[in-house]
Amino acid sequence: MSDGRLDIVFVSEDKQLEMEQMARRVESDLLKVGLAVNWQGNSARGNLPRSPGVRIFYDPTVGAPAGVYVKWRLTTSLLEAAMTAGPESRLVHTAGTWLDVMTGTLERLLTAAGWEVDSVNVGVHESSIRIMRAPSNPFDIINDH
Repeated sequence: MSDGRLDIVFVSEDKQLEMEQMARRVESDLLKVGLAVNWQGNSARGNLPRSPGVRIFYDPTVGAPAGVYVKWRLTTSLLEAAMTAGPESRLVHTAGTWLDVMTGTLERLLTAAGWEVDSVNVGVHESSIRIMRAPSNPFDIINDH
C-alpha cells in the first residue's frame, strides 16, 4: 500500500490471520484471569480503544516489527492530568510508576501462562509487550470466559 509519501508493506494475509488468532488466544487467557481487555485488532486500521486496561493488537507492518502486542492503558483522566501537571510533577512520576507496575504484571501473567514475551521499550510500540511465541497453554482446558 502506498500513500504517495511512503511505501507501507504488510505481511501476507495468511500471516495476518495467524497473528489475529494468536492475539485472540492472548485475549482469552487474560479474560480468564479477570482482566478488562480492550481488543484493538489490526493496528494499521486504527480503532484505538480509549478504555483503560489491557489493549491487545497486532501490527501487520513489515519492519515495525510485525507481531502481536499487549499494552496497559491508564485512564484518560489520569493521562490528561499528568500532561497538564508537567514532566517534573509528582503525578507524572506516579502515573509512570503505575504503568511500569501494570506492564510488569501483564508480562508475569503471560509468562506464567506459558507465553514467550519480550518488553518493548523503544520504537513504535513503546511500553508494549511483544508476544514472541504461543505456548502449549495450561489455560486451554478452561472453556469459559
